[in-house]
Amino acid sequence: MAEKMTVTVEMSAAGADALGARIDDEPLKFKDGKASRDVEAGIHFLQYFVLGPPGTTYRIAITSPAQSKWERKGAVPGDGLTAGSKKFVV
Repeated sequence: MAEKMTVTVEMSAAGADALGARIDDEPLKFKDGKASRDVEAGIHFLQYFVLGPPGTTYRIAITSPAQSKWERKGAVPGDGLTAGSKKFVV
């Protein structure tokens, strides 16, 4: 039986028009810049996007569980869209 873990994603993007993230193709629902979801032990994928004026800064992080911690910071490029993905193991 697999142990369930919680993955928390934090996003902030001052001036962003839209931002979102999914874990294993299931949308995360953000409240005050945070979202969490239980995931089974194994390999998972985080996908994210930020839409906003060029230069808008963002930070996205997996803050738990400890073995999956990861962070990405950046700025929205000239076309107004940035997106990415991260494979992680729980």
